Amino acid sequence: MNRIPLLVIALACAGFALLPATQTVEAGDSAADASRWDGKRLVAHEWGTFTSVSGSDGVVLDGLMHEETDLPDFVYDLRDRRGITGISPKMETPVIYFYAPSKRKVSVDVRFPRGTVTQWYPAAHRVNHQGRTVNGVPSMPDGRVIEEHKDGYIRWGRWGDLTVLAPDADVTFPAVADDDPWRFCRQTKANALQVCTLNAELGTQTKRELTYEHERCLFYRGLGDFQLPLEGKVQSERVGPRGHAVSVRLRNTNPKESLTHVFLVSVQGERCGFKYVPSLREHKELNITLRLRPKAEATERLVAELAKRLTQTGLFADEALAMARTWQQGYFQDEGLRVLYVLSPAFVDRELPLKIRSIREHKGDAWQVVRTFVGRTELLSPQREMELTKVVETLASKDAPGKVIAEEALARYGRFAVPYLTRAAALANGASAKARIAKALEALTLSR
Repeated sequence: MNRIPLLVIALACAGFALLPATQTVEAGDSAADASRWDGKRLVAHEWGTFTSVSGSDGVVLDGLMHEETDLPDFVYDLRDRRGITGISPKMETPVIYFYAPSKRKVSVDVRFPRGTVTQWYPAAHRVNHQGRTVNGVPSMPDGRVIEEHKDGYIRWGRWGDLTVLAPDADVTFPAVADDDPWRFCRQTKANALQVCTLNAELGTQTKRELTYEHERCLFYRGLGDFQLPLEGKVQSERVGPRGHAVSVRLRNTNPKESLTHVFLVSVQGERCGFKYVPSLREHKELNITLRLRPKAEATERLVAELAKRLTQTGLFADEALAMARTWQQGYFQDEGLRVLYVLSPAFVDRELPLKIRSIREHKGDAWQVVRTFVGRTELLSPQREMELTKVVETLASKDAPGKVIAEEALARYGRFAVPYLTRAAALANGASAKARIAKALEALTLSR
């Protein structure tokens, strides 16, 4: 079954002027004006990512996992330790920013029809699938284990407990380490947010005391059960001294909705290269040699180019740069071949319907909303699959239980352990190796 885990960061404030989220920019804005807030309009901007893994045959692989160390400890978390094993795309680091000339009470309602919300910050008014754990596995309030990802939602500000503060508000955000990617989402001129945690949903308990949390944006993450519209198939590759020669076929499975700002990114050891394609309506064959530069140099070039393109989708310049910087480590420096592309607004609105409304004295305010979501597809080439299978077969040849093999695979491949093991199992030689890999996959799968 082809399914997808997801992660979202969103910014919102309690209020009610119903507005469906659409990716638009006011007519008449010049490029220069559109790159920053004008200090007058009510603006909400959201960015995020959907991640999936594709085998060399183009088939999407199940099981992306949330990372254990990628979020600060103040984030509310429905997972238990390694978390819920995903299905096929994973929603990552979306954030929603708010801009208003004065304080506003706002309500934000996000629905996730084909997914489950698993992490969020600050405290939300309501989140789907609340509950403690049963034998270490996240469960629903009635004690049932989460076995399918659907009908998810998260809401902030239903009772006026989410406030978009004035632009000059003096607040302190929770501390994060100097090298924590979370810090990038704060490097914008968006208004600070304040949430009252009284009676808020916090994952495993409900706070009754009156406390306040502050952040630059609202964050939520989850696991989904749907396919992304890009299929990628690597036909061949060769890494040499002059670059990465690769032949890849990219196909848009829904040609009615064009995919834009497509980047093919290759990271090989300490070198990195990329190719930019403006849009993908149907399919495209790329037979190219990517020039591989030193990783630090290539990363700076890629961050600048990606931020430039993201600004063209309607994000402000500092938001686009924050988005690119957030991805810098995992997207631009981790070994492998991947495709990044901007999803159509229609796709985002179908999978993550969003409503933002002002309430109380500002009821009826109209918010201008821009949503920019990027798809990320990790591409396994035949050569990489051969290397992967050899490594996994070596692990499986040890006289060790599946749990030990799973732990070694997790340490080596991180959140990609399940899809990589799944592909290796399909390609492995011998029933014994396949059986051991199957046991390792079973040990990694906490919930389906």
